[in-house]
Amino acid sequence: MQALRKWILPLLVVALLIIWSTQRGRDLEPEPPKSRLEVETPEQMQRLDHPPTAPVGYRHANATLPSDLERMFSGTTALLAIPQQRLILWSRNDDELVPIASMTKMMTALVAHSVITEDAAMSLGTPVRVSAKAAGVGGSQVWLMANQPYIVEDLFRAMLIKSANDAAHALGEAAAPDNDIRKFVQLMNRRARRLGMVRSRFYNVHGLPGNTAEEDNVSTCREILALAEAVMANETIMSWLGTASATFEHPNRKVIDMLNHNRLLLSCPGVNGLKTGYIRRSGYCVTASCERGGRTVIAIVTGFPRRKERDRFVSNLLAWAFTYSLQGAAPSEAPAGEQADSDVRHQF
Repeated sequence: MQALRKWILPLLVVALLIIWSTQRGRDLEPEPPKSRLEVETPEQMQRLDHPPTAPVGYRHANATLPSDLERMFSGTTALLAIPQQRLILWSRNDDELVPIASMTKMMTALVAHSVITEDAAMSLGTPVRVSAKAAGVGGSQVWLMANQPYIVEDLFRAMLIKSANDAAHALGEAAAPDNDIRKFVQLMNRRARRLGMVRSRFYNVHGLPGNTAEEDNVSTCREILALAEAVMANETIMSWLGTASATFEHPNRKVIDMLNHNRLLLSCPGVNGLKTGYIRRSGYCVTASCERGGRTVIAIVTGFPRRKERDRFVSNLLAWAFTYSLQGAAPSEAPAGEQADSDVRHQF
């Protein structure tokens, strides 16, 4: 009996430590809530834990860049795809996990638009009151006024044209269960899994850097391709992403001019949307869709040291992609005239 008493206290201490650590883990990483957007059975959730690798159904052409394009490339990762042929024409480190900065807002838009489509209580015309936290988000912004009402559609436009971080946060709060921005981020990660983006991680709705590199939103070019295709299937979102400039009006009637950060909309023929991004750890990034002659090409690049270098490379990369024959022959060097036309000569 005395030996038993000797072990009772240590065993109680161990049991209490196990209970405490389990509860702390739950506090730090709560279970995904059942949301207005989607309620899944355990069987569905199990399938989501092991989705196919994104993007589905693509094959690699393993084409070699022309020497002039190779010299232009100063990024970290890249991918060039022809969706109609389910073909990745060329890539560079396309499975490398990298920060994606404001390209995050493609996922924010996709999830928020799904919410308002599914939720009868919310529409593009719904006014939502902006929190002080949303109004205080820094970086690119439209300077939202705290505790003032803004129309949901105007927040979408500000987020996708001006890349406004405050609008992204306000929109995420408005569309989140219980208006909890953390729950909206959980919906973003859930949607990523549904798209097969198994390595992508989202920690916020706008793409601003985390306190450490481990808290940055990250993805790969291959997984961003899956996201881009999902966004391109939504005509409403694409109409905002393809708008080169617009105005934003505050409740006090103050008007702000918005210029799309994706300058390729103006400088590169056929570019019709998707999203740029920049934080110091990501470098200059862009996901660009381009349509010429009924054919669509998607270019994704990250890690460029300067915006103009990124835009010049992507413009020339897209021009080269359109020399790829529909029969699948290897692309040729772009004709001299087309190469010259694709050079980005605009000063920004």
